[in-house]
Amino acid sequence: MGRMLLLLLFAVGASCASADVTTGRAEQALNIAVIEDVPSVALGIRLLRAAYKELNIELVIHSFPSRRALLMAEQGVMDGDLFRVEAVGNDTESLVQVPYPLLEGQLFAVRREPVADWKASTQESQLVAIRRGVIVEEMTAASSGLEPVPTASYAQVNELLERGRVSVALVSEIEGFSPMQHASWSKFHQHAEPVTTFTLYHYLHERHKDLIRPLARILRRLDQSGAKRKILEQTHSESTADTW
Repeated sequence: MGRMLLLLLFAVGASCASADVTTGRAEQALNIAVIEDVPSVALGIRLLRAAYKELNIELVIHSFPSRRALLMAEQGVMDGDLFRVEAVGNDTESLVQVPYPLLEGQLFAVRREPVADWKASTQESQLVAIRRGVIVEEMTAASSGLEPVPTASYAQVNELLERGRVSVALVSEIEGFSPMQHASWSKFHQHAEPVTTFTLYHYLHERHKDLIRPLARILRRLDQSGAKRKILEQTHSESTADTW
């Protein structure tokens, strides 16, 4: 009962915060779900706030575990989800993609010792450490025929590698944000070539589909004008390796 009441209150709040921009009444605020405790989230929030500012819309940020954030946006309790890989976002009926890339990422294999073929070297152990909630890591582990060992943080991934509990970990790097920047990872070896690359897109609930194309145009302009680069550089300068 308590959970249903909470969802109802969120839904009422989200509905009251929004108005139809097609009628000429600018929306005052949108409730956006974000993944908690992921450093690249700060960059994504800054980019979107810059874009929505041009539409006279304020973002209200709500942090959740990854799958709950997606569920809250999909059910319309939130107005949208900060970012998702295309395969995840497009698998929902009620979420609509803003069709301009928000962030770009790469997924790397990390081991205790250098090897030429990271996947072949996992044959002695099918276990691979991943960060819980980073769905691209979960998907890649599954498609590689490996058994993921979810962790609550990259610090725990580090610990599993250090103790030899897993032979390999999958680590995401998004626009230069990577746990490999932390000194505690210097003893490990990152495979030179990424396992895969991915693009993160912003998603809105379908009730805000009229914002999709304006946002895409603004994101493109922020990118081409160099404004996105400045936001990226500022976020990097303010971040620390201890964030991971």
